[in-house]
Amino acid sequence: MTTAHTQQNLPQLRAANLGQQMTVRIDKHNSKIGEVVDVRWDDKLAKFEVDLACGVNRVIRTYKVDRLPCMRLPSRTAGRFASRKALMDFVGAKQRNQQWAWCGVNHTDRRVYFSMWTDLKHMSTAGTESYTIQEPDWGIKEGRKGASRKDHDEKLALVFEGGYEAWGYLIEGVHGHRVRDQVAKIEATVTNRIFQLQLAVQPDKSIHGIITGEVHLKI
Repeated sequence: MTTAHTQQNLPQLRAANLGQQMTVRIDKHNSKIGEVVDVRWDDKLAKFEVDLACGVNRVIRTYKVDRLPCMRLPSRTAGRFASRKALMDFVGAKQRNQQWAWCGVNHTDRRVYFSMWTDLKHMSTAGTESYTIQEPDWGIKEGRKGASRKDHDEKLALVFEGGYEAWGYLIEGVHGHRVRDQVAKIEATVTNRIFQLQLAVQPDKSIHGIITGEVHLKI
């Protein structure tokens, strides 16, 4: 992101992030939650300067452009998070790997957030809406599970065996659909909604997430 580009889009970045909460490290052992009250661009440092309110205190932190994922520009479509990581940061969830992980987990709230491809939607005769969370052969090549599949299985176990809540968010590929056996670039999360799910194992061993609730996030 060039300086000119940053200056041009600063009002949009500021508007998208005012009121957002960020974790602020106070010292080596302590962190606090701060609310963004202003965002500025420092030409000399070539960094963002973020003004945060931490209770009665005000804290200013500087961040490099590529180190500030929560300050990314909104995507080309209104109402979307700019990336999966931006959504995970917003809900306090962590991914094992930003490139290949299909899900994230918030251990504090005991919630797992699963990706749901827009073109893998199912409607029952009773009108129940669900999405495919995992197919039996996803992430398996020549009989061996890849890192993303192992991670996904671990997160599913947190729900099935550990009592964590299952949540989902909609994503789509750059071509509008998931491409089998390819690492598809995700254009963006589709909306500012997350869905509470009831996971159900199907007769073919695939796992579906049945939507039981919906939450609109303010972004």
